[in-house]
Amino acid sequence: KLYRSAAEAGHVDAMLALADMFARGAGVRPNFAVARIWYERAARAGNVPAMVLLADDYAGRNGTTPDYQRARIWYEQAATAGNNAAMAALANFYRNGLGVELSFVEAVMWYRLAIRNGNQEAVPAEALVSRFLTPAEQADADRRLLEWEQLNGWTAAPQAQASKP
Repeated sequence: KLYRSAAEAGHVDAMLALADMFARGAGVRPNFAVARIWYERAARAGNVPAMVLLADDYAGRNGTTPDYQRARIWYEQAATAGNNAAMAALANFYRNGLGVELSFVEAVMWYRLAIRNGNQEAVPAEALVSRFLTPAEQADADRRLLEWEQLNGWTAAPQAQASKP
């Protein structure tokens, strides 16, 4: 009850905690629909871990029907905020054509961005996908990475956020 009261009063951390309670069934009956509502409220309030968890939910990771386009939108917002797990998730979307046009160049760009921001779990995937790119495509991925950083106001890699929300 305390979490719900705080969440309803606009406390973002309480929103995230309440969402997690409903998602995991901690002290309440599990309810992914209610969890999604609270994840979205926290995400809209700027909570980056909530953005990632909401994207995970839209990606079908909780057994829900995937909505890859909505998942991509939230992963992009979390990636822009510096979350390296979201960057790697976007790479996987481009690698597999989930809600986006399949693009190994774009996948490599996102893997490299995730790695530059501390996500070492992305290294094997980047190495695997990079093998399929020509030298010109490799250069294109690097160019896109730099353009993305400039577009988002990054002069250097931001403080890396944990790969887990």
